[in-house]
Amino acid sequence: MESEGSSLPRELTTLNVFSVVFGSIIGWGVFTLTPVWLSSSGPWGVAIAAYLSVLLLLPIALSYNFMTVKHPRVGGEFEWAYVFLGRSSAFFVGWWLLLSYTSIIALNATAFPLWLKVFIPNAVDYIPIYIVGEYTVSLGWLVASSTLVIVFTVINGFGVRISGMAQTLVTFILISTGLFFITTSFLLGDVRNSWNPSPWSLNSTPVLSVFRWVAIAPWAFLGFNSIPQVIEEYRGKPAESVKALLTGLLVGATFYAFITVASTLSTPWDALTKVDLPTIYTAEKLTGQVGVVLLSAGALAGICSGINGFFLMSSRLAYAMALRKLLPESFSEINPQYRVPRKAILAVGLAALTATFLGRALLTRFVRIASFGVVIAYLFTGLTHLKTSETKLEKLISVATLANALFFLMLLTTLALELYEKVGITVYFIASLITYGIVKLKERKKRIYT
Repeated sequence: MESEGSSLPRELTTLNVFSVVFGSIIGWGVFTLTPVWLSSSGPWGVAIAAYLSVLLLLPIALSYNFMTVKHPRVGGEFEWAYVFLGRSSAFFVGWWLLLSYTSIIALNATAFPLWLKVFIPNAVDYIPIYIVGEYTVSLGWLVASSTLVIVFTVINGFGVRISGMAQTLVTFILISTGLFFITTSFLLGDVRNSWNPSPWSLNSTPVLSVFRWVAIAPWAFLGFNSIPQVIEEYRGKPAESVKALLTGLLVGATFYAFITVASTLSTPWDALTKVDLPTIYTAEKLTGQVGVVLLSAGALAGICSGINGFFLMSSRLAYAMALRKLLPESFSEINPQYRVPRKAILAVGLAALTATFLGRALLTRFVRIASFGVVIAYLFTGLTHLKTSETKLEKLISVATLANALFFLMLLTTLALELYEKVGITVYFIASLITYGIVKLKERKKRIYT
């Protein structure tokens, strides 16, 4: 069965779509960024911030749902901006989202060598090539990262049904191992360790501790907006997708909150800020090697779910932009056998593969810059929803979306982004103007000579 007016087959179930949402939200970060979050927010600062973030994201999520029902077309925010706000607005939205999605594919891929080092400490450190920031990029590191990108490029090339099944499988592993870690940590650990010496960051006030994490919520929950990108491949009615959207948000917040707190239950948490992987440390201390193996399986599943989920999103976005002639038209070609935009998938794979060569230090900066792009998408979604609102309730929700998006933008620029990241945003914005100018120039020449 195909979606009306589209060459894409409807093969994703509600469970598949939930897996894309949740699996994209909960990736490598919940396992590897714990020391950073503990230092900046403290255990309970993160927990409160995760649920507060969901409350702030709720009107944005509802705006996404309204727009998905009104205009259920591949491309999501890009397509809505194109239809209701114009071509230049659409290019701007698509440009930023492509950066967001592909940079996270690459960053998840570079988490794979870290995962390997848990079991084989020197597995990927052979033949150092160059240093970027504090990370040495070695041949082993590049081979491991590149292998994972190539694997998921191939999986996505075999059709959305295969990638949807793969996403559901790794999400099941992620959820089951995460619940095992949370349950055993609370049963065998000491909850007093999570507020000893303080529930909050030792370097800030309770309020600032909470809002430092809320500031990164656009990145942390990136993935809840995946449904519009794959809506033409969803078997159900567009309105039914809201169940997967809201459930994914709530379960995602629960995992962020309780995995962070659970990782502190083996020892007073201030000592864990100096540990590379507090989750693995706590699992080993409380449940031994069994816990380490299970949690490591969950971490690998999180890495894979992030890569696969963002592969789906970025390839469909590239496909939609190509349909509107804002990317090479070859990206809109559908493979006749597997019914996927294979050239768009290959382009995303090549971009992610290239990005892995930047190293984790620089990619981490790119992801923070990408958070800015996600907020831009929120703003344009709010604008399109406001423009198409049919009831007072819709207008109220769209205004709340705009207000909360601006609030996230304020938090991001004041609490999360450093000066050179703001410079990076400026450079990328200028690059978007230049690229759009080139696109317009080519279109003008084409009109003149035809």
